[in-house]
Amino acid sequence: MKILKKIFKIVLILIALISIFAFFYLRSFKPQYSGLKKLPGLQNTVNVYFDDYGIPHIYAQNKADLYYAFGYIHAQDRLFQMEILRRIASGRLSEIAGTKTLKYDKFFRTLQVDKKSKEAVKHFFSDNNSDFTTDVKNYLKGVNEYLHNGKTPIEYQLMGIKKEDFTPEDIFNIAGYMAFSFAEGFKSDPMITKIRNTLGEDYLKDIVSSYVPGTERIPLHKDTSADYSVLSNITVSVSELTESLPVPFFNGSNSWVLSGSRTKSGKVIFANDAHIAYSQPSVWYEAYLETPDFNLYGNFIAGIPFSLIGHNHDVAWGITMFENDDVNYYFEELNPNNSNEYKVADGWKKFKTVTENIKVKDSADVKILIKTTDRGPVINDVTKGLEDKNPISVFWTYTHQPLSIIQAFYGLNNMHSVKEAEKSVKLINAPGLNIMYGDKNGNIAYWASASILKYKDSVKTDRIESWKNAPVAYYDFKDNPQYVNPPSGFLYSANNQPDSVNGILYPGYYAPEDRAKRIISLINSDSDWTVDKIKKISTDVTSVKAPKIAAEILNVMNKNVLLKSKNHKKVFDILKNWDGNHFKESSAPVIYYRLLRKILEFAMVDELGEKDFDYMTHGHTPARSIPVLISDDSSVWWDNIKTKNIKETRKDIFTAAFDSTVICLGKELGNDVDNYKWKDVHTVEYKHFIGRASPLFAKIFNVGPFGVWGGREVINKIDFNLSKNGKYQAKSGPSMRIIIDFSDIENSVSIIPTGQSGVFMSKHYADQAQMYNNGKFRKQMMNKKEIISVCKDKLVLEPIVGLAEKLRCASILDFVRCRCI
Repeated sequence: MKILKKIFKIVLILIALISIFAFFYLRSFKPQYSGLKKLPGLQNTVNVYFDDYGIPHIYAQNKADLYYAFGYIHAQDRLFQMEILRRIASGRLSEIAGTKTLKYDKFFRTLQVDKKSKEAVKHFFSDNNSDFTTDVKNYLKGVNEYLHNGKTPIEYQLMGIKKEDFTPEDIFNIAGYMAFSFAEGFKSDPMITKIRNTLGEDYLKDIVSSYVPGTERIPLHKDTSADYSVLSNITVSVSELTESLPVPFFNGSNSWVLSGSRTKSGKVIFANDAHIAYSQPSVWYEAYLETPDFNLYGNFIAGIPFSLIGHNHDVAWGITMFENDDVNYYFEELNPNNSNEYKVADGWKKFKTVTENIKVKDSADVKILIKTTDRGPVINDVTKGLEDKNPISVFWTYTHQPLSIIQAFYGLNNMHSVKEAEKSVKLINAPGLNIMYGDKNGNIAYWASASILKYKDSVKTDRIESWKNAPVAYYDFKDNPQYVNPPSGFLYSANNQPDSVNGILYPGYYAPEDRAKRIISLINSDSDWTVDKIKKISTDVTSVKAPKIAAEILNVMNKNVLLKSKNHKKVFDILKNWDGNHFKESSAPVIYYRLLRKILEFAMVDELGEKDFDYMTHGHTPARSIPVLISDDSSVWWDNIKTKNIKETRKDIFTAAFDSTVICLGKELGNDVDNYKWKDVHTVEYKHFIGRASPLFAKIFNVGPFGVWGGREVINKIDFNLSKNGKYQAKSGPSMRIIIDFSDIENSVSIIPTGQSGVFMSKHYADQAQMYNNGKFRKQMMNKKEIISVCKDKLVLEPIVGLAEKLRCASILDFVRCRCI
């Protein structure tokens, strides 16, 4: 017994010692927020004040020191995120993650984003002395200083990542990933093509809103050699890739700006919330940068030195997705006598080929051969089921136009007027962005910034076309949708279709009108807007359209189904009286989305199959199509093609779906309908790259889960797939909420989903999560006196002085005066 007691004590002591060691070991990874740090790349002392949420306010004497210090501080909080982002578009994830990410690397290598980045660096960095290249290089020097001499993130150690300098190519590769994530056409076109060619045009009536049944159409070239049944594999492959990518994915946004005629103060108020896939850390890193002749409060992407959203004391700008169609697939024609050639207007042309070598952790290298046409790369070899089919190429504006998006945001970061803003936004070719603008002088503006493609009149851009129907040119920027200082004193964007220009509606994958109409309705309900009032719009969770859809379903279905149980009647009454709110305690959204899924499932699975049907559970095109389908009594989708002697009607489908919804909810949530709460089925977990690997790592690195409010196509759009099991895990939502008031610019407000730092031991890893999920805001501090007086953490960065520098000082007095110590 005594021996057992001794062993027990020894074990306890060992556990205690291991726990103490683990605690101090993990603490060693914490970012340094205070004290003194000497850095070799500085000219002068830089002061960094961290506010209560870990947002750095960096004060330097010159821009070289400013961007060097910012690069160092940015890397301190987000180095691992930078590492992952630079590897995605360059197709280098497998080097650190192994075979499980090989499909991503093959896909992005095929798109040749890395090649485009190298070309951009060669072109734009030819002038090493330009202000642009100088700022970029100083930022990278700061990042690399931390990479090699700062605290190595625990993720590097867990994954065995070798340290490699960050380069200008990495910045452009990160921009390339961002551009890819904006391009809805990668997913949509193949599915539309399959539906058209396997089911018929009638099935597109309720999916593609631009198609009007019965109107005359110019005959199109049709490739009779194509196997249309496998085209949806492209959609499935890209959807699976985008759904499973362990980094943020852009998918929507809201922004509006009010002139002084609409506000209580008489000054411009600006609001923006970009909708991006949830992850940990959050996509945005906030920082305030200042020198004697420069200041900027910005929202930065990891690894990019210039903010995509920001403001100074004079101007503010934000972004939403334009959603223009800048991706198109084409059926290529092979030379029957030479499979190395494809058809062009004047004969045959050889494919350009390149062999890519992908390094894979703990496995042999993988080589892939990429073929490219004038339209773009052939994607057959990275799409299951298409390997032995006729080639399909993909045209993407991003890889066909000059890659000047980084220069565009450099210009926006340094602008002070509406004219300077317009000069910068013209540089954006892809991805298509709506740039929203406001300034202290009362100007407001909106530009759709993109190289918009021109096509032949007969071309339908939402499907795969013959190579003969490739784009013919680009519109001039003057023909892009844009507006400066409208008489209404109000501009907005919610990813919806812009008005026509010269009678032309530019094709795209625009969001449903729901959010846009709600924003317009709320803004027009008042004329003296304040920041506090705007906060309520930013967090609005009411859908105007959803109750109308629900009412249509309830009116059409057979009411006899209500006699089946008390719960059938109760569920009916809850939906009937629903005002469209998506509060956490609401029960109606629980019922509505379960019913919507059932209707779509009963209507479409027989034609599409389970795998392709998944396309209809998420994305702008299905969301825009649902109201059209629900209201179309004659839609061909209602008939179940597998019941040969019965023709189902809309009424049949609605009734069966309602009955199934009540039964399923009873099994999943119980029979007490009053206990159905939206927060119980609509949840969010902010997942870290490593947190996806196992439940243990999830508990350590992930943030959440939380029950959340919001929903699909409300202003506070916390989006999800219409899942089969009635659990709606939030995929994306406002990646930040920003409100800027030019009557009090130094008291503007913001919030991000989790926290500033990507270091899980940091006190700022998740300190905004509860605030964000409760619709709260925090201050964006810009006043230096206030910052110095309020901020508790101050980090002083001082230059390291070498012997050569000391010798340049003629005397001890000069040495002190020139601040060589």
